[in-house]
Amino acid sequence: MVRRRLYNPAQLTPDELKTSFVARKDTLAEMLRLLGEQMPNRPCQHVMLLGPRGMGKTTLGLRFLHAIRETPDLAANWQPVPFDEESYGVDTLADFWITALQHLTGATGQPRWAKRAAALVEDEEDVERIAAYALAALLDFCQATRKRLVLFVESLDVVFAQIRDKRDMHALRATLIERPDILLIGSANAVFDGLVSRGEPFYEFFRIIALDGLGLEDARQILAAIADSEGRPEVTDTLQRDSGRLETICRLTGGNPRLLVLASRVLIESPLGRAFEDLERLVDEQTPYFKARIEALPFQARKVFHCLADGWAPMLAKEVARAAGLGSSHASAQLRQLVNRGYAKEIWLPGASRTRYEVSDRFYNIYYLLRFSRTGRDRLERLVAFLHDLFGPAGMRKMYPAALARLRTERASTEEVSEWLDVLVHHVARDLHYEGRDEWRRGAVDLALNRVGADSPVVGEIERAFALGDAEAICRKIIADRPEHAGAWVLLGIVLVQDERIEDGIAAFEHVLKDATPDDPPESRSMAAGILAYKGWALHKQDRHEEALASCQRAAKYVRPDDPLMLRYTAAVALRLSVAVLLESDRHKEAVAVLARAASYFRVDDPAALRHEAVRVLWAKGVALSHLEQHEESIAVWRQASEYLRSDDPVELRRSASTLLAVGSRWLNFRGKFVAAEACCRRATELDPLHDESWRVLAEGILWQEDERLQESEDCARRAVELAPNKSRALHTLADVLARRGEWTQALDQLEHALRIGGDDFQEQKWPGLTDSLIPAVAAGHGPRVRRIMENAGLVESMEPLWHAIRAELGEELEPLPTEIMETVIDIRQEIASTPASRPG
Repeated sequence: MVRRRLYNPAQLTPDELKTSFVARKDTLAEMLRLLGEQMPNRPCQHVMLLGPRGMGKTTLGLRFLHAIRETPDLAANWQPVPFDEESYGVDTLADFWITALQHLTGATGQPRWAKRAAALVEDEEDVERIAAYALAALLDFCQATRKRLVLFVESLDVVFAQIRDKRDMHALRATLIERPDILLIGSANAVFDGLVSRGEPFYEFFRIIALDGLGLEDARQILAAIADSEGRPEVTDTLQRDSGRLETICRLTGGNPRLLVLASRVLIESPLGRAFEDLERLVDEQTPYFKARIEALPFQARKVFHCLADGWAPMLAKEVARAAGLGSSHASAQLRQLVNRGYAKEIWLPGASRTRYEVSDRFYNIYYLLRFSRTGRDRLERLVAFLHDLFGPAGMRKMYPAALARLRTERASTEEVSEWLDVLVHHVARDLHYEGRDEWRRGAVDLALNRVGADSPVVGEIERAFALGDAEAICRKIIADRPEHAGAWVLLGIVLVQDERIEDGIAAFEHVLKDATPDDPPESRSMAAGILAYKGWALHKQDRHEEALASCQRAAKYVRPDDPLMLRYTAAVALRLSVAVLLESDRHKEAVAVLARAASYFRVDDPAALRHEAVRVLWAKGVALSHLEQHEESIAVWRQASEYLRSDDPVELRRSASTLLAVGSRWLNFRGKFVAAEACCRRATELDPLHDESWRVLAEGILWQEDERLQESEDCARRAVELAPNKSRALHTLADVLARRGEWTQALDQLEHALRIGGDDFQEQKWPGLTDSLIPAVAAGHGPRVRRIMENAGLVESMEPLWHAIRAELGEELEPLPTEIMETVIDIRQEIASTPASRPG
């Protein structure tokens, strides 16, 4: 059996290293070719290997050195000298050359070079002379043997950082240029400033060889070699039969060779019934490695990385910003750094218009999952998904009954039993080829009734999941007998989408749509339009916006203004979804164009449901017009929208319409259209006098008109608080009104209450205006209380510039701050100085 060293390949013998080196052979050949092209008496082309930890830099470098020794032509002209993986003792040029001398003894077996190094250190005190004499000794070796040196220095970025004297760095560069006898090969985990910053001694000095994640064939070679060495040929057979399994492993590991070896251990060693424990053990063993990489990051980058690793699906930059409590630009900058350093990678989902991010090594998700998951169900759901990807359906079928048996016999809590069943049921229910499926369902229901209780949600979830699976089975049976049964295909598509198998569901829909045309009879067009609208909704949920837009716009083409009610309703839904996609992408002109024909689908005497769709569609059109600064047109559209509602409509419709009008009014407030906003809000309060947000926005609009109606504004704000006493936004607006009236104690009481009940939802990123409320309070002399409020509400980090500005206003001396933060602090202090104490913002 070939020994493997995940972290110390230098401990392998040359034969073991050669046997285990099954990937990156093309890169090795390229490095040997470069070495062969080095001309005598000419400066060498020095090389830097770049790649994240575990990507195989050490293994490649050592294999390269062994290849030199075993190639006669190269061995006759070159002497490989590997440094230790961590050269922590090197912080001067003298240390660098002394260390090279010491390692020369290890490479040649000749003690005299190490003795010469020791004598230099003992006899000479001047570091410049030590450096010169040590370099001379190395050149003596070259002259005596007629060989040139290949120095392989791992973590060269760390070594460069340790050598703080720039004169030493310039001297090292000069030596490497002037002395053709020395070739330096370094490695680093990522691009560092010394390579890319102008003015640095080694700017654009090295030939860069980037080690990216391995491709499928290299990954197959590694896994096959491990399986062969472990005597498990069936693993290799499985990977040959199921290429999807290999793709999954590569995706989960990012093609990282070290993590591929770890994944192979789960495949080879785990009895399936104990796969969870084995995976936990595996991650536990690698915890020092994971922690070391994470702790090497600066604080803010570590925080952003934590959010990425804690999530499972790729994240948008704005989602990362929200999770990390950072501004969007700050989070984006940190994400770029993580990508550049190899910790994260960019992801483009099919049809998506925005870049997403995920950790480069998916095993970090498993690590975070096992150590930091907030809920057991979340932890289990991701673990089961991971193992399903790794083992495939056939392997999981052995685990399903074993999991039930363990839940029956082990002392699992009621909550644990519920979580396990809730997660496993979805995988079992959709596996229609699992012969033990029905038996497992009966066992799961029996276990749930006995251990959790008949009224537990998990009992209903088991039935729902299997109902979807059974419906899928019925649809497939009908389709097998009648391949062109349109209803069966449509129902199958809906079932698959509800089961979150979006691609399979869309494929089922397309089977029906392939022959549909806009000239079909209304019954056929109704089916086609409904399918396309539903497909668009499913794609939109996955953020595949372009595909969703195309599907919804295609749906609208199947509908005419004189069509029956259901067809017009379908068109309205499709139009609304199209506009939602366009607005989210800031494509406002296209949104207005799409909605140009919207009104033709609606009638004032339509049933309430369709009139409500008219309100939602016209509201979206008003938003698009407002974005285009066409405020008069947007106001007219919103007024038109309110005409589709009646006072006797169901309360839920009026409440929803009032919400839309309030949102539009708030938008008008931000655009300075206070009179129009007030009119829309008054219409909203007429439709639903109990809608708190309409009263709140009305109070806001009156407040911002800068007239003498502060009492009316306060009355509206208090009405909003009366209707929704636990909504932080209403309390915040009341606080602003009271502040305008100079009643600061009451204002800050209300604001503090708002922050206390708002929690994480009441942050500057999610609810703008908080800074505009706090600055006047500081200007009015309430800085100490504002400081306490920010501390108690956990706002210090998310509103860091304001926090430092308040400290400075209170006479504290600020520590050195990043330039961008200090500039913002100065701006805030200037704003405090110029803000009237009686008015917010």
